[in-house]
Amino acid sequence: MLIASLLFVCSVDASMALDCGPKLDLAPTTLYVAKSQEIPITRVVTERVGASRNLVVHIANENKRSAMLYQVIVHRVGGSISSAYCVSSGGLTPSGTVTVKIKEAPLGDDVIVQITTSANPKAKYTIYSDLNAQRDFSTREVVRRNLYVFKFKNAPLASTSRAHVEAAIGIWRDAGIDFQPVYRDFSDSETAQILGDDRLLTVFFGQSGLELGEWQDRERVQNLKPKKESFAVVFARTTFQGFGGTRTDPYRVQIYIDEDVLVPTAPVGRTVAHELGHLLLGEGHTGSPNVPWTSGLMEAGTASTFIDVSATDAKRARTRAAQIPTP
Repeated sequence: MLIASLLFVCSVDASMALDCGPKLDLAPTTLYVAKSQEIPITRVVTERVGASRNLVVHIANENKRSAMLYQVIVHRVGGSISSAYCVSSGGLTPSGTVTVKIKEAPLGDDVIVQITTSANPKAKYTIYSDLNAQRDFSTREVVRRNLYVFKFKNAPLASTSRAHVEAAIGIWRDAGIDFQPVYRDFSDSETAQILGDDRLLTVFFGQSGLELGEWQDRERVQNLKPKKESFAVVFARTTFQGFGGTRTDPYRVQIYIDEDVLVPTAPVGRTVAHELGHLLLGEGHTGSPNVPWTSGLMEAGTASTFIDVSATDAKRARTRAAQIPTP
């Protein structure tokens, strides 16, 4: 029997709302499972979920003999399906699956996801979100900011820079700060133009060295951002040449990543997340005198591989992040 011939009463006219987004080939592996269960006999599921930027709905037809139709509707909490943000409809062959990435709904707040199917006693749905369902803060408390990522040609971590950034973003998203990376790579000639013929970023050692050496390197990097106060991660070879050149520059709201810190091997992204933590929390390491941080992430990178962020530190970090202008 053709899918089109199945009797299916839609909950809302799909022509009245935007399409929810593209169909993905596979269910995501980097998002959290927000909801997952079998679709009941009533054929209608309504779930309230929160997401910052990424929300994905996966539907599996577990019936090996019968096809089915489905419809996914996303609307605001307290609203109705007649004013849906987006709709995605289609059909599934026996044992078929579909994965829909929600892109039109204004995320950053809770939304209602309604799933309706044709009569089929063997179907399952899973809703994925970029926010951990076990978080201790609301969706509205998530602070979303751009993170400018500059990669210079000769940076020691050039080949793995994106992996480090994405992992660091995941650590801080779990604490309620959702960085949106904006990547920019620099060729060898561009690197020389910005950092000089030596192609080295003058290392930063604190306020006393703000204007020592070729400090203009750091100023030129800062000027690459649309706003000087925006967050930035800079992958570059420094004049220190080693993980000692991996530093936080709170005066320019950017961090410099030379080589990774070894303990003997830091988890991917831990060093970037740690240095971002200094921008968000301040100087000092967990366990040091007069340092209020309690997170494992903020322990000295030469002695720790922990990546946890405590609830108290996360709240303080969100307050700081909210003070940084967008974009």
